[in-house]
Amino acid sequence: MGNLHFNVGDTIKADGSDYIVEGLIVFINEADNLKWTEYKIRQLSSRKVKWLSVDNDYEEYAIYTQAGSKKGFSESEILSKGFKEADFGKANVISFAGNVDVENGDWVRYREFEDISEENIISIEEWEDETEYSTGYYLDENEITKVASANNNASYGNKNNFNNKESNGVFKRFLAFILILMLFPVVGFLVPKIFINKDKIADYLS
Repeated sequence: MGNLHFNVGDTIKADGSDYIVEGLIVFINEADNLKWTEYKIRQLSSRKVKWLSVDNDYEEYAIYTQAGSKKGFSESEILSKGFKEADFGKANVISFAGNVDVENGDWVRYREFEDISEENIISIEEWEDETEYSTGYYLDENEITKVASANNNASYGNKNNFNNKESNGVFKRFLAFILILMLFPVVGFLVPKIFINKDKIADYLS
C-alpha cells in the first residue's frame, strides 16, 4: 500500500516539476468503499493548474490537465484514438481543503480510458452541475515527493500561515485591552490615596 499524503501549502515534485498544493478532495468509491485523493496543484514555473490523483490502496498515481472544452471527448472520438474504457463508477466527496469548488456530499460519475500503452489517460467526470474533461498519464510512486511542508512556504503567500499570524496579532491586542480595563479600578483607587497622603504630610510639616 502506498503512503503519499500532502497538505494544502506543501511544495511537491511530480514528474520532475515543482508544484504547490492549492487544494485537495477526498473521494470514497461507492463500489468498494475505498478512498482516494485528488490534489489541485499549481506548477511553480508556468503557474498552470493540474490535478494529481493519489490512490494509495491500489497504488495508482496520475497527473491530469483539465481541458477547456469537450471537443474530442465523445466516446466515438476517444475510441477512434485507440483508447479503451479502463474504469468507471460513482464516488462521493467526504472531505476537502483549500481552493476547491466542492462540498461534502457532492457526487461524481467518472469514466477513464487508457491507450494501448496503458500509460495515457482520458478522464470524464460528470458532476451534478457540470461535466469535466481531462487528459493525463500515470506516474510511479517514486516520481512524486514532498519538497517542503506548508509551514516552510511563507514566500508563496500561504493563506493559512497568514491567517494564523493575523489571528495572533488580534489576540495580543485583545489581551492588552483587557489588561488596561483591569488597571483602571486600581489606578482609580490609588490616585486619591496618594493626594490624601500628600495633604497629610503638608499639614504635618506646616
